[in-house]
Amino acid sequence: MSKIGIYMNGNYAEILKYLPDFLEEHEFVAYCQNGPSNDLIKNSPKFKNSFYLYENFNLKISTLNFKELMESIPFNLFRISLSDKSHFKRLSGKSHEKVLLTMYSIMNEWFEKSNPDVVFFPIIESIDSMMLYDIAKSRNIKTICYCHARQVNRSFFSDTYLELLPSFSKNIKAKQEYIESASDFLATYRNDSSILNYQNQLAKLYSDFQIKDQLPNSKRLSLISRFVRKVKLKLTSEKWNQLSLFYIKFLVTIESFLIPFQKQIYLVFEKIYMRPLDSLPEHFDYFPLHFSPESSINTPAPFYIDQMRVIDEIMLNRDSNHILIVKEHPAMYLKRNFAFYKELKRKPFIRFINKEFNSIELIKKANETFSVTGTACMEAFLLNKKWKMLGSNFLSEFLKENPEGSPLDFISTIFKVSAEFVLYSPPFKDSVNKRALFARQNLINMSNYFRFYLENTQNNNSN
Repeated sequence: MSKIGIYMNGNYAEILKYLPDFLEEHEFVAYCQNGPSNDLIKNSPKFKNSFYLYENFNLKISTLNFKELMESIPFNLFRISLSDKSHFKRLSGKSHEKVLLTMYSIMNEWFEKSNPDVVFFPIIESIDSMMLYDIAKSRNIKTICYCHARQVNRSFFSDTYLELLPSFSKNIKAKQEYIESASDFLATYRNDSSILNYQNQLAKLYSDFQIKDQLPNSKRLSLISRFVRKVKLKLTSEKWNQLSLFYIKFLVTIESFLIPFQKQIYLVFEKIYMRPLDSLPEHFDYFPLHFSPESSINTPAPFYIDQMRVIDEIMLNRDSNHILIVKEHPAMYLKRNFAFYKELKRKPFIRFINKEFNSIELIKKANETFSVTGTACMEAFLLNKKWKMLGSNFLSEFLKENPEGSPLDFISTIFKVSAEFVLYSPPFKDSVNKRALFARQNLINMSNYFRFYLENTQNNNSN
């Protein structure tokens, strides 16, 4: 039996509160990020202990000896601060320091009181989760991070926030069925990758579930109720929690209505100011801009948060003078500062491409595709096209260990160390996403994979 601590990030608590029901042989502790997750877990008999980050935060931040505390911390707090997606960065540098140090003090006490064997993270995308992760590592407590191989819609766990494939993967032989599945996947992908659309794959995953009974989930509070709760938290225990700002949720809600208008306005801006290419040059390299801020960069590759820094590195280290074609991310229309586009237009050997160009076709025709940690490099690899990744993820690390590894080797390796389940923040509207997430079979599959991961990790450590 292991004592498993779970980082309860916001809405993830909605689904993770059920995990003890399917892993009864283990003991569970909850580390709650905010008030709503704490409300879901605090009275649950399934968890031996439940801790709430902001329970005594205001008292702590006003009484701690920060100078003394700072000298005792065994890891880099600045790196943790960069994992923040523009929430706590709204504070002054000194206030940000106080928040980081207070989180460290509180979480360190959690570990002393609960003494877990393992800490499980459904996601690491903010300073509190990164802090909990680094404290666990500094205390030699095993960390388990959820990862999703989106192309094949398979989930796996990693012991690092870099989301690398499990370290025991080399000890498991790929069954013939995995090789055949990988071969079928690659044939489909190269013929028409749109068939493997994420929504289509989720629908197939759900249809394959044997038990489709739905686990109950909390009824969504009305807009007014949520507003009142947010205001109450901000005026009391969570006045230092920049993730609980109500207007962030408001912006997310409004965004869904504005996207079609933003797209049309961007089309006009693109045509008049950016003057994108309508046809491809004979030779070119390709860089699709990343969504920003985004945890897939902020957490594993914070040096590249600045997209202009990414472009400069690409241009400075290329072996050719081909045009670098840049394409805007579809979720970033009108979200970057005008100065970004102005500066990019002044750089030689760089051109914008019309947003209507198909990204897969650009990868197929480019001499080389560049990315920080995005899927473009993986897509290029699967299509046997040249690519370069500036950051690192499970693809780049797989190839470091397997320099001659082929796409077939890579996909079959994913199959042998992953399983068919999903874990994400529950959507409010009923959809195939929600049905798949709250299906009883999804929790059964996740729990069985948890056992598989723990067993193979223990065997790997003992060898």
